[in-house]
Amino acid sequence: MVYGARDMSDQLSANDWLDAGLKALAKDGFTALKAERLAKAMGVSRGSFYWHFTDIGAFHAALLAHWRELTAEQIIAE
Repeated sequence: MVYGARDMSDQLSANDWLDAGLKALAKDGFTALKAERLAKAMGVSRGSFYWHFTDIGAFHAALLAHWRELTAEQIIAE
């Protein structure tokens, strides 16, 4: 279960976490949206997650906003 494995020297952005979250959600469902599980799948520490998101609730809210943005862009493009 690798949603976005990276070299440890790479800096992860909030969007990297959000993209990995969307992939995890599609593949494994809502239960995959946990900081520890995502970090393990991405091959990074949980600290990277908390650098970008104050808690899992903030991540879920950002994930929903990210999904809306991507979906709106896709609809406009079509």
